[in-house]
Amino acid sequence: MEGDTPDDERIEALVARVCELALELGPAAIERVCDEEPACADSIRSHLARLERFGMLPPELAPRENDDTYELLGPLGSGGMGVVYRARDRRDGRVVALKTLDPRLALTDRLRARFRREIDAVRRVDHPRVVGVLEVGERAGLPYFTMPFVEGATLGALLTHLRQGGEAGRAPSIEELAAAWQRDAARPPLTLPGRSYVEVVCRIVLDVARGLEAVHAVGVVHRDVKPSNLLIDARGRGNLFDLGLAHLVDDTRLTHTGDFAGSPHYAAPEQVVGPSGAIDARTDLWGLGATLFEALALRPPFMGSGSPEILRQIATADAPRLRAVAPWAPRDLETLVSCCLERDPARRYASAAELAADLTRFLDFRPVLARPIGRVERLARLARRNRAATAATVLGAAILLGTPLGLWQHSRTIGQQRDVAEKAAAEARREAAENLEVSRFLESLILGLERTGREGDREAARELIAIAQGRLAAVDSLRPLTRASLLATVARVLVGMEREAEAVPLLDRSLSIRQTELGEGHLETAQTLQELAALHLELGNVLSARGLVERGLRSIAVLDEAPRARALADENLAALARIDGRGGDALGHLEAAVARYRELPRERETAVARVLRSIGSLYLELGDPAAAARALEQSVDASSDGWSPDGLDAVEGLELLGRAYEALARAGDASLALERALDLRRKSGQAIDAGTAELLERLLALDAEQADPDAVRRRLTLERRVLLGENRLELGLSDARGPFERALVEADGIEGAVSLRGRALVGLARVAAFEGREAEAQQCLAEAARLPRMASPEASWVDDLFETRLGLDLARADRSASTSLGTDLEALTLWFRQRIERASAADRDLPERLRRNALLLLQLRESGRAEELLAGATDLEQRRGRDSSTTVGLDYRSLLEDTYSASMQQGITCLQSERWADAIGAFELCAAARPDDPVAPYNAACAHAHLGQTAQALAALERSVERGYAFRERAVELTASDPDLANLRGEPRFQRLIVRMQGLVDAAEAFAAKPRVWAPAGLDASRPVPALYVLHADGSTADAVLAGPWRELADRLGLLLVAPSGRIPARLDPELGMLWTDSLARYAAQSRYYEAPVRTADTVVRREWTLDPERVFIAGEGLGGTLAFHIAVRSPELFRGCLMVDASVPIELIEDLVPRLGNLGLRAAILADPARRPDGMPAELSTSGYLSRTFAQLERWGIQTTLGTRKRDGGELDVEWVAGAISFLERGR
Repeated sequence: MEGDTPDDERIEALVARVCELALELGPAAIERVCDEEPACADSIRSHLARLERFGMLPPELAPRENDDTYELLGPLGSGGMGVVYRARDRRDGRVVALKTLDPRLALTDRLRARFRREIDAVRRVDHPRVVGVLEVGERAGLPYFTMPFVEGATLGALLTHLRQGGEAGRAPSIEELAAAWQRDAARPPLTLPGRSYVEVVCRIVLDVARGLEAVHAVGVVHRDVKPSNLLIDARGRGNLFDLGLAHLVDDTRLTHTGDFAGSPHYAAPEQVVGPSGAIDARTDLWGLGATLFEALALRPPFMGSGSPEILRQIATADAPRLRAVAPWAPRDLETLVSCCLERDPARRYASAAELAADLTRFLDFRPVLARPIGRVERLARLARRNRAATAATVLGAAILLGTPLGLWQHSRTIGQQRDVAEKAAAEARREAAENLEVSRFLESLILGLERTGREGDREAARELIAIAQGRLAAVDSLRPLTRASLLATVARVLVGMEREAEAVPLLDRSLSIRQTELGEGHLETAQTLQELAALHLELGNVLSARGLVERGLRSIAVLDEAPRARALADENLAALARIDGRGGDALGHLEAAVARYRELPRERETAVARVLRSIGSLYLELGDPAAAARALEQSVDASSDGWSPDGLDAVEGLELLGRAYEALARAGDASLALERALDLRRKSGQAIDAGTAELLERLLALDAEQADPDAVRRRLTLERRVLLGENRLELGLSDARGPFERALVEADGIEGAVSLRGRALVGLARVAAFEGREAEAQQCLAEAARLPRMASPEASWVDDLFETRLGLDLARADRSASTSLGTDLEALTLWFRQRIERASAADRDLPERLRRNALLLLQLRESGRAEELLAGATDLEQRRGRDSSTTVGLDYRSLLEDTYSASMQQGITCLQSERWADAIGAFELCAAARPDDPVAPYNAACAHAHLGQTAQALAALERSVERGYAFRERAVELTASDPDLANLRGEPRFQRLIVRMQGLVDAAEAFAAKPRVWAPAGLDASRPVPALYVLHADGSTADAVLAGPWRELADRLGLLLVAPSGRIPARLDPELGMLWTDSLARYAAQSRYYEAPVRTADTVVRREWTLDPERVFIAGEGLGGTLAFHIAVRSPELFRGCLMVDASVPIELIEDLVPRLGNLGLRAAILADPARRPDGMPAELSTSGYLSRTFAQLERWGIQTTLGTRKRDGGELDVEWVAGAISFLERGR
């Protein structure tokens, strides 16, 4: 009856069960299900017969006699397009992989023909890393094809196992990869083609990229490149398979889900939303990039709750940065992956060959040609955040407005030159490597500032800039002009963070390079001179600024077009005219600058707003508040319209505008302007300026005050005048004089105004010193010194009094004259003794103030008084319970170094501004602070030469040579051609000195070029031997290595001992000891120069010996150990491990290198005497604390590390101790 017939849905479900069981049971699946459901057996057989008539019966259910060519041995896998079986060819017994298609793909003759055409095309691919097609046929009416059977596992399967057992935050190890492979015991042992997981994965993807190149060459696009289509064989090689199928599926739009053909995680944007014609070979590069991303991060680049969500992300969002998910991934690899995952195909690699070439570069430790992406877009977002992050806006403008860093132009040049002559190609590669260094540096700076901007941490931003300045010294492979641009750019960042003093040496170095490379009459030199002059004006160095402006004007005079340089010169000339009291001339220059800037569209808003602010400020100084208000209103409008995050550039204009309105008796408008300025500061996250805030508070308090209004108003007005002057002085504004002068007049009739009068006098003295009026400054200070005072925090103006007097004396032109303070030095000493004795918790800044005064005294050659103040500061720190040994900068040695640095910078500034006598005085002080320094006497010789003092110049130059100047890189060449020494070239004494310098260099180079080698008895030169390279301790020699414990160690362990030599004699005679470098800073800047003897030694040794690559190590003591580790990281192709004895690890020099190189299997052993402090170790850390921190950092980078501490009685190296470390380097954990 009708009610007894099974419903169609149930029958369809049972037929589906038959098809599922057929994968395992074949035709026997029919009987199994019919036995289980006898009431439905006839209906099941009827449905299966209908499928067979339509050609839709799965081949595993077809009778064997239909096609007995292949015997199906079992399924290997299945997917949306069909099933892959392991099969045996009955004709010859060969095992193959057989894939059948989904029956729905075989419904029409047209699709069958299309399938055959595509398979025929794939069969033309002949590449060892492509699993090609052997044979095409039909089985039970369904098309199939066979492929060679590769014993192995898919990358997808291995990644699944790694995800299950992986640990977040680190790279998988090769041991874990091998364990994933052995999950199937039937697989043969795995041989991995690399020493680390990163290297193995990259070599697998490189294999596939080369295979794709062959596939694309015959006009086929795979369209479904993904981990499960990459087959890894027992030798660790990557093989691409499953070709041609996705192409067919995309044409028919037939899938199980009905919405997308292929694997959604690996689909390119053009596969999701683009026309079919947009799909080409670059689509496969997206899939391969997504595969490499997943292999490194253990997750696909796009994640979602289902296919629609994933496809939506691919269609609309950029791929995440690899290092955001896998921070341990090498930076070059992140760049390479990002290039593959560009949403615009035109920005991806143009071909699989290009991708393979970049992967090869990465594996060979060479820079990749791919460019990091998104830097300009990130800058634009960064610039809208807050003031801490906005320190990068100068850097952003430098890139966006065309600062000649050449980042984007070089990239295009590389692309254009790729197919030209070999010379041009080599040039392109060099530019790519250079630009990569610049890009890495800028990327770390920008992204770091972006992070600190989000967190609102200005201190973190400052620390980041300090780190960036250290890294800048390590960028040693750049061309001079690129380096000059980078120095200038970082200087602008520092200026944006109100750290002008730190920007000066960077801009000095940039100017020096441009002078050497471009000459004085070049646009870039002229602009840099004016920028440096403006910086010195900002710092109050008026004499230096004048000299620089004049030099810059001479450079501009020979240029046809230099609008920006001329505009900068106008601003500087206006500032100088203003200082000289020539207000009318200053206005003329400023108006000329406005006109020039209006012709520069890229700088129109910001520069015009800045100059209009200066015009408004000048009008206020000239007593014309109405004109000031008009200029400042325009400035505020321009600042609001320009590229100024949150209108921050308008703040200063608003504060000045408030003053102008106040002078015009427009109190309401003044309050509104100041309130708006404060509001902008709050929104930007910048700390509210105390002077502006208190000024507004007092304006409001005046309205509310009732009792004795005249006396209250006069007192408040006086405070307001002084505070306003101090505020302007701190901001570097040149109109601070007026408030101090008016305050002194108003103080006459007010009782108890001693402190305010003292502050006004000291402030006016500082203004006068800023303007170069020394006599007026001294008079103000003398008057202030006669005021009654008591040692308390409220009398901090007296501290300022003494500090200003010291600074003023130091700045005097006649440096040889005796100090102008005379007997008042006794008063200074007595005052600070009282301050220390009566110091309270409110005197938090007193130790730093004491240190500053000590530094000034030391520069004035008052070393005894400097030490006394410094001892007092240390005593104060100890009384507060702080360990004085950890107080930065409070020891005499650091004070000497600060003196040297400050005097060296002052001397360089004087040289740049042609103040020769002042330069000589500064360099003489450098020599007093650091007697063995060769640079100061050399620079002094340059100044003497300019003054025509030939004998003094030659004597200073000889002192420089005696202190080792000849051994600096290119010193002989530079000395012989230095334009500052041009007056000496005709002197026979100078010529003899050049010959002597060359002789010293030749002798040192000859000594350093011969590595010392010791071969233990019985070492077989016919076989690969282990080797230990030892860098001698600084001041020792390579011969000493072969005569000491290192030789005993080599004999015991059977190691070839190689001892390279440093290239700088500790004294003029190399036999007395050699140095690896004269400072870590110079080593960071020119590491290749200092490491050259090690590479030379390696070349010499490998000519005679074959080294075992797994047992080549490098070691060193002290600074030699520091350099050994840096060399090991830079040259992982040479050294398997590094041993450091009593050495600091140069984290700041390698933090960019280690992540870039990835986990290459490098091992490190650090041995230290806890009682010793290696050079370069932070003062605030103990040796054990430093070692623990270093160990953790190296382990995070994937460098297996062991630590050992032991006291070394007598200083001798413990051979047993070191032998254990070498054993670790050989075997690891």
